Amino acid sequence: MKPKPIEESQINILPHILYEIEMFLNLPSVRGTNLGEYAILESRLIHARNLKTFFEAGRQKYPDDVIPSDFGFDAKSVDIPKNISKRFNKDLSHISYSRLKQTPETQKWTYADFINPIKSRCIEFARFIINNYKDKMSKGELSRWENLLESKT
Repeated sequence: MKPKPIEESQINILPHILYEIEMFLNLPSVRGTNLGEYAILESRLIHARNLKTFFEAGRQKYPDDVIPSDFGFDAKSVDIPKNISKRFNKDLSHISYSRLKQTPETQKWTYADFINPIKSRCIEFARFIINNYKDKMSKGELSRWENLLESKT
């Protein structure tokens, strides 16, 4: 494949692509370094993004999407700052040119901006599931839901 001419913004995004590649390739073999801390942070962020998307989905975007109404649970907005929602998509889950707008200071993630609103919605959903589906779950699965509630409330 012949390389094509690239613009400055394309050159500037390469470190971000490299970061994605490094995290993917090096993660399993590196322990006890900042790389591990980043992996834990990004793992939690991915789960936060997935849960936010799930709780807000009023309809399926794709035929195999799971949405709250599948369980009779109302979809509603998770109250996190708009810039965090945008970063979940643009900085965390996609390689986009908007990453170039981040400074070292704005690139940091602040758990307080999103943990509690998502946690509250998770607890609400867990209560709903236990109250409405406990008869349909195995004892082990019900126990997992109940233990989750007990440990987080």
